[in-house]
Amino acid sequence: MSENKTKIVKLDSPIQFGSESIAEITLRKPVAGDLKGFPLKDQEVDDVLNLISKLSAQPASVIEKLDVEDFMKVADALGELSPVSLLTGPKL
Repeated sequence: MSENKTKIVKLDSPIQFGSESIAEITLRKPVAGDLKGFPLKDQEVDDVLNLISKLSAQPASVIEKLDVEDFMKVADALGELSPVSLLTGPKL
């Protein structure tokens, strides 16, 4: 069975970071170690931003500049990469 290990999210509002324009965020599938310090219940936005930063290899300062709609798209992609949704609990 082939399983996607990454998700690419095209941003509706690219992020300007220095001289670079970031038009997409690539997330990798999390491994157990990525969840160290990540609350499995009652996550705060900061927790999700930090996890997205870790899984995308983008600095937190870039992820914090995501437009809210783009943030929701990236968070949805994160949920699709995990066998258990980190944001909403177990998938049914």
